[in-house]
Amino acid sequence: MLQKKRIEYYCPQTKFDSSNQFNKLARTRPLFDRLLFVQITKQQQAMVKLIDGVMNFLYWLGEPVTVKNETLTIVHRFCTENDLISVEKIAVDSYTEVQNLVEETSMVNEKGQVLKVYSKILLPSIGFVLVTELRQPEMELMQVSDANSYAFQ
Repeated sequence: MLQKKRIEYYCPQTKFDSSNQFNKLARTRPLFDRLLFVQITKQQQAMVKLIDGVMNFLYWLGEPVTVKNETLTIVHRFCTENDLISVEKIAVDSYTEVQNLVEETSMVNEKGQVLKVYSKILLPSIGFVLVTELRQPEMELMQVSDANSYAFQ
C-alpha cells in the first residue's frame, strides 16, 4: 500500500530459527513489532493514517518521532551483519547518541572459558537496544596493557 502511494519506508528484518525434527530453517521477521519507518512530510501524515493497517505514529512529547537517517543506517548495518537479534526497551533519551557496546557474560578476574559475548546497539532516541550474541569465530582475544587483562576485538 505504501509503495502505491510512493511513500519510502523501511522495515528492519531479523533472522530466526524455524526448526522442526526434520530440518532447520532460517526465516526472517520484522525486527520491531508493529513498527515501520516511513519518510514523509508533515502534509502526508493525515494521508498515511488513512492507509489500512496503519494505527498511528509513534509520539514523543506530543510530536511524531523523527528518526535520524544515521540511526536507520546503523540499524540496517546491524541487521545485515548479525543474526538472531533481539530487541529490548529502554527509556527514551533524545539527547544521547547511538552507542555500540560489547558485553561479555564471564566474570572479571576469573579464570575459565568465556561462554557468550553480546553486541548491543543502544538506540536511545527511539527507546530500544538491539542485542545479538557474537559467534565464537568472530572474536579474537587480545592482551591489553595490564598483564592479566584481556579484551575482545
